[in-house]
Amino acid sequence: MEKSINLNDVFAEADETLKDFIFRLLTDHISIEDIIGDIIAINFCKQEQISEFQGILLTRLSFNQKFQILEQILKSVNSELEKPKIIKKIDDFTKYRNLIAHRKRGFSISKDGLTLYLDRYKDSKISEERMTEVKRIEIEQLGKSCCDELIKIRDEIKTRVFS
Repeated sequence: MEKSINLNDVFAEADETLKDFIFRLLTDHISIEDIIGDIIAINFCKQEQISEFQGILLTRLSFNQKFQILEQILKSVNSELEKPKIIKKIDDFTKYRNLIAHRKRGFSISKDGLTLYLDRYKDSKISEERMTEVKRIEIEQLGKSCCDELIKIRDEIKTRVFS
């Protein structure tokens, strides 16, 4: 006897999978913003003033403003790290974050797995962006890579400034 499939369970599981993905994406983006804030504070403050600087100034800056300051810091710091690559990676990850955070979402289930659909405005028309499981994994890896590389840069700048 064949086991019947409960579609409600299938869709509920798919919905949870996508919620988990969106949560991880947003959490990684928050981490990226926090590490960028650390880099800015370390670059401009004495060690004992970092918390105050973060509370007074950094909380008032948008992500884009912090990102622009990071770009300038990375241009001025002599480093062996490949900084233009991290700027592009953060920019790419942020585009995915914005696409997912600010678009109507839906999903489909097929033999190829779970596909996320995002409405997207392009040339004043709504188009649909498909995001397969492979693409979602790639985006998650990009977020983790951004965090890891920014931590290395933060530690390098911290060593340079506070030594």
